[in-house]
Amino acid sequence: MMATIAAHFLKADVFSMLVWVMKKNESGRAFYKRLGGKYIDHRQSRFGNVTVKDEAYEWLDITTLVRHQN
Repeated sequence: MMATIAAHFLKADVFSMLVWVMKKNESGRAFYKRLGGKYIDHRQSRFGNVTVKDEAYEWLDITTLVRHQN
C-alpha cells in the first residue's frame, strides 16, 4: 500500500511524505521504521475527550518506498 501511495505521489511530482502515527501503536511505528521512515517530531492530538500522543515519520525521497515493493 505504501508503495502504491508513493507511486501516485511521484506521478504528481511529490517526492517526500510525512505520516503521523499514535505513539502507543508500536506495530505501526515499527512498520514505518522498517520502510525507512525517520522520526522527526511528536505532538498531542484530541479525539473527542481523549488526548493521544503521536509521532511523525518522514521520507525525503519516496522513491525508496516504490523500490521497497520490488
